[in-house]
Amino acid sequence: MLQWLLDHPLWLELRASMKSHRKYSYLVRLAAQNDQAGIMQYLYEQGAADEIGGEGIVREYAREMMIAIRDDRCNTVKWMVQNISFPESGPSSNMAIKIAVRFRRFNILKLFHELGSSNVIDLTQNEDNQADQVTAWWSRSQNLMDSAGGCGRVDMFQWLLENHPQEVSKDAMDRAAGGGHLEMVQWLHANRSEGCTKKAMDAAATRGHFDMVKWLHVNRSEGCSEAAMDGAAGNGHLEIVKWLHANRSEGCTKKAMDGAARNGHLSVVKWLYANRSEGCSAEAIQSAVNEGHLAVLNWLHQHYPEHVPTAIDKWVGKEKMFEVLLFLQAHFPQVITPKFTADVRQYNINRVVSAWLVDN
Repeated sequence: MLQWLLDHPLWLELRASMKSHRKYSYLVRLAAQNDQAGIMQYLYEQGAADEIGGEGIVREYAREMMIAIRDDRCNTVKWMVQNISFPESGPSSNMAIKIAVRFRRFNILKLFHELGSSNVIDLTQNEDNQADQVTAWWSRSQNLMDSAGGCGRVDMFQWLLENHPQEVSKDAMDRAAGGGHLEMVQWLHANRSEGCTKKAMDAAATRGHFDMVKWLHVNRSEGCSEAAMDGAAGNGHLEIVKWLHANRSEGCTKKAMDGAARNGHLSVVKWLYANRSEGCSAEAIQSAVNEGHLAVLNWLHQHYPEHVPTAIDKWVGKEKMFEVLLFLQAHFPQVITPKFTADVRQYNINRVVSAWLVDN
């Protein structure tokens, strides 16, 4: 069917038109998006090769390959490596393997390994040139082991150590802990000597990985910093906040309540008030205004009357902002400035609010 379409007189006319606008290669990219390497090769042989040599077209293919790696389209990635020479300074040369690691694309990594080893017959380029291109990609991909640790795939980490070994740092376990990859952390703990830093527990607490926090507490000696409770509080992980309070001595800073207020976690704000002495800064009430957290705003006004908002910095897309505006009008009218009123009217953010501002 494809051959018939390409041989049809109307297609020949369309082809000439498309080539004149540098759009013939678009069909190849469309085939790439559907992982149709056979169609890509056929179109390439029919004329797309004449266009792919240009710098702009190569950049477009480089972007397409990054997406193909992310989406685990092995056929597309293989075809592009075999048929396109990417510039050394381009994104493909510097990011292809890193993206494969970041998105845990083990099959793509193995493919790059095979292509770089000249084990795959190249249909259009010299086989050595293809191998040199991919080998150069491996050499430019630094900190792969730390990135692989953060991805949490023990099998991929082990494979990289065996086939493309690089230095492993404490960042590997730090990233794995922050990602909640307990199996990866346990493997590194048992098989490697680099260890981790306080960032491991800090990140695990901040991101809500409670089991990881407890495991690190029992099995590692690095501990955490105040950032652990600050981050857990800011993201609403109250049980982790309570556990850190009971089992660790690092404590927190005002950033804990500030962050909880910013993200609308009133239960965390109340717990910190009742159980910790750090309190908050004026940033807490200001961010509650900006984010439209009326309940938090009201509570902070009652318990920290010394803190007052200074402006309304955000508006678009926030729920209950009209209620917040009414609250501000009653308690902090100074923040409803002529500039804020003018901005609301100019950008037509909310007709009801605009009308209310004019009347009040």
